[in-house]
Amino acid sequence: MRLQLVFSALVLLFLNMLQAQEISAKVIDAKTKVPVAFATVKTGENRGVITNEEGSFLINTEILDKETIEISCMGYESKSILVADLSDNQTILLDAAINQLETVFLTDNKPNVDSIIKRVNRNYKTNYKTDHLKYQFFKRETSYAEFEKLELEIDRASEFSKEQIRESNAELRFIADEIKNSNSIRFDDYKGQLAVLDESNSKLNIDKATEIHNSNENFSIEAIQEKAVGITLKFLDTTQTYKLKTGWFKIEDSLSLVEENKKNKDTVETVSVESLKSAMLASIKEGYVGYESVLRTVLDADSYDYQLENAAFFNDELIYEIAFEPKRSSAKYIGKLYVSDKSFAVSKLDFKYADGKRGSKLNLRLVLGVKYIENVHQGTLIFRKAEDEHYVPRYIGNTTGKYIYVSRPLKFIENSADKNKTSLSFKLEGQVQEKTELLFENVTRLDSNEFQAIETKESVIYERLRKYDANKWTGGETLAPTEELRKFEVSEK
Repeated sequence: MRLQLVFSALVLLFLNMLQAQEISAKVIDAKTKVPVAFATVKTGENRGVITNEEGSFLINTEILDKETIEISCMGYESKSILVADLSDNQTILLDAAINQLETVFLTDNKPNVDSIIKRVNRNYKTNYKTDHLKYQFFKRETSYAEFEKLELEIDRASEFSKEQIRESNAELRFIADEIKNSNSIRFDDYKGQLAVLDESNSKLNIDKATEIHNSNENFSIEAIQEKAVGITLKFLDTTQTYKLKTGWFKIEDSLSLVEENKKNKDTVETVSVESLKSAMLASIKEGYVGYESVLRTVLDADSYDYQLENAAFFNDELIYEIAFEPKRSSAKYIGKLYVSDKSFAVSKLDFKYADGKRGSKLNLRLVLGVKYIENVHQGTLIFRKAEDEHYVPRYIGNTTGKYIYVSRPLKFIENSADKNKTSLSFKLEGQVQEKTELLFENVTRLDSNEFQAIETKESVIYERLRKYDANKWTGGETLAPTEELRKFEVSEK
């Protein structure tokens, strides 16, 4: 009898664990087996998650308030699944939506694609509300760096022997090789609320922030140069001041090493909330708010050609699937627009650089030893209709990549009668990439009184993690970690 009671208790415990477990699943195209990115997984009334770029999503079965989940994505047939039938690491197939252009419209009565784009532009300000809004969001930033060349070398140091210089250069080469061979990647996650009253008034609050990266692996150009300069400093007299030159240009006339060291010691490792807010506002503006935003850019009928490829019902609304490509040499993007037949709002935008297209660039290699080319720009914007019929963002994803070349010789000239000189050669060439993802759990109306009552902090301290921990983000919507993030772990040194 006692054994039976123990067994029953264990069964109940196991069932409770099952009910509270977090389930991971993956959504793929039934025909092509390609992951379906950014599909909506509705788990309750006004509640749900979206799949990440790999088609994966996470849900906690304990907080579900429906017996079924519904998976939907523009361009696909929606699918309902019983929660009881869900299992961890399950693969879910979505069928492509049937092209209904021929059945919805008579052959001679098909909508003209250029007319659709004109109506999208005409209704743009009416469809997208941008002020008096409060955004509940989750943000993930991922940064990569791959260096093809990294050379650090002391060319000259007055009053020091060749052996001493040789030892320091060996140390610099070790740093360069370590950086080139390292897995230089960083993940920053945070969630909070952004309140936007108007273009000039906004506030940001951060509830939680985490970072995952090796603390001794900061791969920004400034950080690498700082490490090299740190080794160079032992050849300098800290009681003196120095002229600092790079190439032909003097960038400091009276550099005090004592003052520089004091600045470094006084620095507190916090992140300015104001800088985070500026980045958030920039992501929204560059996505669809500003006149030079990506969405506005690809709706320029003088610069782009459009092709109506499909019309299918999505959430009981007819959606046009329109492909676009450059018409003029100045146009850069290819991709797809998904447009509502009812409101003529863009519900989704996928974009990337067309073959051979590039973004901003600068070539001062001969004069300043600097060159960069933006060679990657791609992303996805998804909108949903709010209660007041305006469209608000659901997801904004943006990836940029740049080729960078820097050759920056630094020369320290002592402000003394001897004018001792120390020269450092710094050369770097490689690719850096940054991915920003904004998931909006909720966007609600905001009045002036509510805005005035919001209190904010000046800075936020990130919690440093060795690896991704889903338990840090319970109780709200987040993006499921990619395979790369799940496997990344900070090495112990």
